[in-house]
Amino acid sequence: MSDIYEAIEYARKQLGFADLKDKQLLAIKHFVEGSDTFAILPTGYGKSVIYSLLPVVFDRMRGHCGSIVVCVSPLTSLMIDQKSKLLPRGLKCEFVGEAQTDDNAVGEVLTVKVQLVFISPENLLGNPTFRTMFLKKIYKDNLVALVIDEAHCVKTWGDKFRVAFAMIGTLRNLLPEKTQILALSATATKPTYDNVVSRLSMENVSVVGLSPMRDNIRYAVQAVTSLDDFSSKLATGLRHMQNIFPKMVIFCTKYDNCWSLYLLLRSKLRSHFTFPSDCIDLQEFRLVDMYSSASTVEMKEKVLMSFSKVDSTLRVLIATTAFGMGVDIPNIRWIVHWSPPRLIEDYVQETGRAGRDGLTATALLVYGHLHRTVSSSMKKYGQNFTTCGRKCLFADFLFAGSEDSAGKGCGCCDVCALSCDCGNCCTFDLPVK
Repeated sequence: MSDIYEAIEYARKQLGFADLKDKQLLAIKHFVEGSDTFAILPTGYGKSVIYSLLPVVFDRMRGHCGSIVVCVSPLTSLMIDQKSKLLPRGLKCEFVGEAQTDDNAVGEVLTVKVQLVFISPENLLGNPTFRTMFLKKIYKDNLVALVIDEAHCVKTWGDKFRVAFAMIGTLRNLLPEKTQILALSATATKPTYDNVVSRLSMENVSVVGLSPMRDNIRYAVQAVTSLDDFSSKLATGLRHMQNIFPKMVIFCTKYDNCWSLYLLLRSKLRSHFTFPSDCIDLQEFRLVDMYSSASTVEMKEKVLMSFSKVDSTLRVLIATTAFGMGVDIPNIRWIVHWSPPRLIEDYVQETGRAGRDGLTATALLVYGHLHRTVSSSMKKYGQNFTTCGRKCLFADFLFAGSEDSAGKGCGCCDVCALSCDCGNCCTFDLPVK
C-alpha cells in the first residue's frame, strides 16, 4: 500500500506528465480520499490529466493492477483526441460507440483489459451491454471512478438536446459502494453547479476551482454584417497572408451557415484556397476546412491532425459545436462566433479554445438584433457597449472574483480599448495583412 502523494507522483512519472498544478493535485487527493469531486478549472489547465492518472494511482494505492475508470464524454472528437494522446503515454484506453470500427474494442472494455473507457451518455444508458456492465463482478471489484467530462452539458444539453445527460445520475445505484463521481468543467455558474450536482446524485461534494478568465484573451463584439461581407474580409486576409494567417476557428450555430461560409470562401479565394496556390485540392493543402456532425469520422480525424500542427497549412476552421470541447490546439489566435450560442456557458467554453499557448488571442462575437433565442446573460453581453466586457461576460461564474476583471485597456476588451492610452493600441478587426 502507498500513501496518496507517493501514489500520485508514481502515476505522474509512469505516464510522463509534467509536475502537477496545485488544483490538479488537490482534485485527485479529494477524490482518492473518497469524496465526490467537482473540478471547475479553466480551459487549458489540464483537467484530463486528473482522470488519466486515476487508474495508476488506485493501482498503486491498492497494491495490484486492474483499476478502471469510465469517462462519460460528450463528443466523439474529444474521445478520439484523448485516446490518441494517452495511448503513447502507456495508458490502455478505448472508446466505444457508433464511430468505433475496431470489433475488439467492446470485448476489451467488458473484460477490463483497458484502464480508461470513453463513452457517450447515450451509449452508457441506452445500450444494455454497457448499462449492465457495472453489475459484473469484474467491474464491482475494479471500477474506481465514474468521470463526467464537460459536466456543464448535464444542464445545458440535458433538458432537450441530449436528455441522456440529465439521466446519468440514475446509474449511481449501479456503482460499487466505494466508487465516487468526478465532474469536470471549465465553467459553471451557481445555478449550473447546483443543477449538475443534483442530477448526478453527487453527495458531500469537494469543490476545486479557479476563475475561468484567461488574461491573454481579448474580447470584442461587432454588429452583424452579411455573410458575404464577412467572408470577403476573411478572403482578403487569407489571400495576402496564406499559410501565416493567424489560426482561426469560426463557430456557426447552424450547419447551413457553416456550409455557406465555406462555399463563399472557396469561391472568393479560388486558386488561393490551397497552399501553395493552384495546388491540387486535397485536404492537406487547404487553407480553409469544415468540421461538423455531418463530417465522417475519417474527415474529423484528418482535420484534427492537420489543425493540431503548429505550422499547419490549415488556417481557418469553420465549425459547429461538434468541434471544440477538450480539443487541445495551442496556437489558435482567433475564435469568431458567427451568431452566439444560446448559453453564456457555451460561449465561454468555446472562446476558451483560443490562446492555450499563453500568447495573446482574440474572441470576437458577431451579434445582432435577429438573435432572439439566446439567454438573458448572452443577450446582455452581446448588447453591452458601456462596461468592461470581461466583467459582463464572467459576472455569473463561480470563482470569477471582481479582482480578475479589472480593465487592461486594449488588451482586455473593445469597451476598455475606448479609454486606453497605451499609445500602441491593437485593434479588433479581422487580420487582412
